[in-house]
Amino acid sequence: GGGAAVVGLLLADGRVAVAVATTGADGETCLAHARAAAAAGADVVELRADLLAGPDPLGDAVGLAAGVVDAAGGAPVLSAGPGARGRGRR
Repeated sequence: GGGAAVVGLLLADGRVAVAVATTGADGETCLAHARAAAAAGADVVELRADLLAGPDPLGDAVGLAAGVVDAAGGAPVLSAGPGARGRGRR
């Protein structure tokens, strides 16, 4: 396993939200994923900090947040996933 999960996320109208995670190792790829998710109808984009390749992935994710808002039309959910807790990140 190891994928991040958004559990019980409901929209204001009571529908279950469709969430899509970015899986890119760099900002350009994450923004492309956010645009594709929005075009496919995602309600929420999860920005996975643990998958970003850099010395400060959480800081990089925070820096990408505004770009994801522009690309996807809504604020992303930031997550650190299992890699940030020491598993899977090399």
